[in-house]
Amino acid sequence: MRKRKIMTWAGVLALAVSSMAGCKGSDAKETTAAAATTGTQEELNTTGSGDKNVETTANVNDETTAAIAPGTSEVPTENEWDDPNPWSDRAEGPTGAGDAGLPNTSGISELAFRAANQVSIRDYLITFDDITEIQVVHRELEDEIKGTTVLDAETASKIEALYEKYKMWRWAGYNRAVMEVTDGTSYGLHILFRDGQDMGAAGYMVYPKDFGLFYDELEMILRPVIDQVKANTPESERIRRDDEYISLVSEACKATLADPLYFGEVNGLVKVSVDPTGTVNVLSFTDAQMAEDFNATVEMLLVGSGASEDSAFQSDSYIGGGATILEFTWNRETVKWDVTITNQNPGSMYCK
Repeated sequence: MRKRKIMTWAGVLALAVSSMAGCKGSDAKETTAAAATTGTQEELNTTGSGDKNVETTANVNDETTAAIAPGTSEVPTENEWDDPNPWSDRAEGPTGAGDAGLPNTSGISELAFRAANQVSIRDYLITFDDITEIQVVHRELEDEIKGTTVLDAETASKIEALYEKYKMWRWAGYNRAVMEVTDGTSYGLHILFRDGQDMGAAGYMVYPKDFGLFYDELEMILRPVIDQVKANTPESERIRRDDEYISLVSEACKATLADPLYFGEVNGLVKVSVDPTGTVNVLSFTDAQMAEDFNATVEMLLVGSGASEDSAFQSDSYIGGGATILEFTWNRETVKWDVTITNQNPGSMYCK
């Protein structure tokens, strides 16, 4: 049975970044590293210019806070500086500089961007220089791509041109959220310029004008880069992650076998296979419905542990190899299940 691609996640990003505050040099670098990369907890004041200036205090708490703190106690209304969005008329917080914003023409020194929801993360830190580098964390469920690579001049130029194309200076100080949604998408953007100035924008389920177009184009430009980072991930690291998934399957099976219904069915011996797609299938049950229920329970426990078999395996060895077999034997002395795990996948710790 093919299982669903689902992953529980301990919340989504609440990333608040500084507005055009005139930060210089190292100060701006620290803001970028703290707010867009490390996810440590700190407090930042964000001031948005335009129709209103609203000062807010927000917690930067990566992957633990579901929304950005509201910036106003007024009744929210749909705003012309939001992207068209069914949630726009429920958003709270400052709308950014808008027409009052001024472009910075000194060039971009660093761009940090992060978007996150329950099933995916996009985390990019791009440093523009003679050699432009990008740090990537790209996750779809449990399929994580992580690494650093160099951008060619053409790709770097396309990314830098987005600032002018979408008039991103209008977004400076944007910090809006829809407080009633607890499982949506959040994002944070921080740009450091060559003259030391910086700008930031952040939000939860509502976005500044033209943000959707910017995001789509950024993803299109970076798609080949992400594929390159994935290709450069060492095979040994991919195999290690695949072995970790097998360990999670083992623990999920043991927890399922604690049910007296299954314990009585197997008579102290259970065999489970995990095929090259990551699908778990118990081999020991004569009752087909009981086997299906067992597999579904293991799936549920895997989802609860943050694992998903649909994208479980990343290594060439596991994907191109055979099934991994888990044999569980009831130990009357320890009153626990002993497990033996074997496969024929070179590099795996379970290869026999």
